Amino acid sequence: MTLPDSSMADDATPRPRSPISSRRSGTSRRSSSRSTSPQEGSRDWLEYNTRRILSAPLTEGVDRHKVNQAMHLWASRRSTQSALTVEKILKCVETAEAEAVKNGYSKPLRVNSMMYNMAINAWAKSGDRTAPQRAEDLLQSMYERSISGRQPDVTPNTISFNSVIYAWASVRDRAGAQRAEAILERMEQLHAKENENQGNGGDVRPNRRSYSAVINAWAQAKDGTRNNAGDDQVSPAERAEQILRHMISLHKDAGRSDLSPDVFCFTNTMNAWARSTAPYKALRVEKLLHMMENTCRAGDISAKPNNYTYTAAISACAFTSPGQHSSDALRVASDLLDRIIRKDVFDCQPDSVMYAMLLKCFYQLAPNNTDIATKYNIREVLKKCCADGHFGEDIIRVIRNAFPGDENGCWKQVDIDPPRIPRALSIEDVPYEWCCNTKTKNGRKRRSDRHERRNDQDQPHPPGNWDKALGCGRPSAPSPVFTPPNIDRRHSGNPSKFDPPAHYVTPPQTKNLPASLVSDQLPTQIHIKNISP
Repeated sequence: MTLPDSSMADDATPRPRSPISSRRSGTSRRSSSRSTSPQEGSRDWLEYNTRRILSAPLTEGVDRHKVNQAMHLWASRRSTQSALTVEKILKCVETAEAEAVKNGYSKPLRVNSMMYNMAINAWAKSGDRTAPQRAEDLLQSMYERSISGRQPDVTPNTISFNSVIYAWASVRDRAGAQRAEAILERMEQLHAKENENQGNGGDVRPNRRSYSAVINAWAQAKDGTRNNAGDDQVSPAERAEQILRHMISLHKDAGRSDLSPDVFCFTNTMNAWARSTAPYKALRVEKLLHMMENTCRAGDISAKPNNYTYTAAISACAFTSPGQHSSDALRVASDLLDRIIRKDVFDCQPDSVMYAMLLKCFYQLAPNNTDIATKYNIREVLKKCCADGHFGEDIIRVIRNAFPGDENGCWKQVDIDPPRIPRALSIEDVPYEWCCNTKTKNGRKRRSDRHERRNDQDQPHPPGNWDKALGCGRPSAPSPVFTPPNIDRRHSGNPSKFDPPAHYVTPPQTKNLPASLVSDQLPTQIHIKNISP
């Protein structure tokens, strides 16, 4: 047996390494692996694989997974550039498939319906002006490929049509709503063709989301705009309700169990009436609300009303123009307020938006507040709102709009004594218990320490009767805190600025002072020697 050469032995035998060098080499290997292979799903990985897809030849297997994942990640970015990138990847796969078939490759990467759906969805979410037309062009190309018979994997389905409907609904005008409805009618035709020819129409079946998207398109269309001469007499709200009733008839008469209207269909129709200029919209919304509640009581839980539903009904009353039908709007709003007080609103928890709409409704339809019933309703709304802790910024905004230029009227409306220095009512002026369930502008829950500090500073007067009735008023001090009239009350808690000297005292009652001292020119604090016996 021959032994190996010494030089060969040296090359074959691994040399021992020091721990420091081993750790350094491992660190370098890990850093190099990070630089060459970025984490899957990251932006670097997405850009790297996109360049690779657009440059390298594509085959079946792992490339299909990478192409689908890259298209999905680009589509989720919701921008025009991402939609263009997704469509570019789709065209690249189509070109690669054509070249592979021409050259006789056995397993080329083929285009399927999922890739087209991701491209259509990318345009629907991009927000671009040309997005609806680009999405519909992709759908048309998809349909032409399916009927040619050369690509059976590319067949439009319900998801394809729904994405195009969503794209047209985002236009928010009458033309977009009409185009979305036309696509829905095309879906119905293809579905009927499929039933007649046993599968030639493709996997296209309008579902609840299809009709809900079209109703939402009409709900967002501006009222008063007309494009077609034959459609002049139909407002967007009326058209939305017609589609809803057609959906109900298909569910009951044709046996389409998947077309039962849910809460979104009813609420979008009510929002369409709330945005309309029809004077009788409060009555139409009341009928839709009763229909929705009866459907829920019949056992359809998907039609259960929520906060958005009741807010839409109240908004229809609040935006009714004062006139012939204002009494009907007041009656509908009063009935809803009574149901909210009795908690007969399907376990819904009213929020500040709902209370603000109720206040706006009563202020809008009775600007002078001379009706006793209207005064009572306003009082009940404020009392219920404060008891639930939903006295937010929107409530104060509605009160300010109802009393323009009358700051004292805003303070008296909530039964809080106005300050000596006139200023606007703010959220820091009310007790924390009134607004404990509201949130600030940045979405955070309100803190109680700020309200406690502000309420301690603004305590020159005892709490009003409303605070005592609710049991959530500010604690009454044994003696009122004197705040000088020429000092801003917001900074009166700063001892470094406004603490009086030791020889100054605060008078317990101003009525015992001479008339010459009780005036607007009263000094900051009164010297004890200046008080006449």
